[in-house]
Amino acid sequence: ELKFEAEKFGEAVNHWPQSGKHILAQFTDEAILLYQAYKPEIGEYAVKHQCFEGCKAFNVKRMTWVKTNFLWMMFRSGWAKKHNQERILGIWVKRSFFENLVRSSKVVISNKAIQQAQREGGYAGEVEAAGSDKRNKSKPCRLQWDPDHRPDGRRYSRRRAIQLGIRGSLEEIYASNDEKISPILRIIDVTHFVQSQWKILAAMKKDRKLSVHDSELMVARERVYQGLPETLAKSIELSPYPSPVSTEAKR
Repeated sequence: ELKFEAEKFGEAVNHWPQSGKHILAQFTDEAILLYQAYKPEIGEYAVKHQCFEGCKAFNVKRMTWVKTNFLWMMFRSGWAKKHNQERILGIWVKRSFFENLVRSSKVVISNKAIQQAQREGGYAGEVEAAGSDKRNKSKPCRLQWDPDHRPDGRRYSRRRAIQLGIRGSLEEIYASNDEKISPILRIIDVTHFVQSQWKILAAMKKDRKLSVHDSELMVARERVYQGLPETLAKSIELSPYPSPVSTEAKR
């Protein structure tokens, strides 16, 4: 059975690379877990019906963003405390769909990411390359490499997390209630887990002597995903792995 697995943050960081562009995810031989944050109406419908089609609040014409990285989802949703992001869903999809999604995505860089990269002296050439790649122009979906984040919201200065924007025919397939074409294998509501870990994190902020690395804080059990074909991995600038784990990644 596909389920959500967690481990202590202090253990998790020992398996994460120090820098580069990596897909940190929970996965099996056949499936990979994606995260989305929704308003309660959409979240409850999706868990009950195990799909998004039919939910009046879900707009299939609007790009929907998914993330493989639990902590990036926590940063984006404020640990399920931001408006209309109060329900955190873990969505198991077929790896074949995930690969097709990556293949159909144009690599884009947000203005904030460009500004940060310039401050850090990084990937100015990549910005130019991404914008000038003619092959990107016909791709309907979007791929962004954003700064990865610690549980307290601070950035990892050298590691990037992936997020993917789905739209067009792939979004219709993603949302479909037809089991014959839907790539979704299971939708899990992880909101209660998120809320329980937020309480631990909030208590730590009051007790500044306690290190998050040595705490009871739990996060999703994630490892570096290496399931993409070599040519596809190279086209999205995926960093090689394994690479050494730095002290920064452990802090």
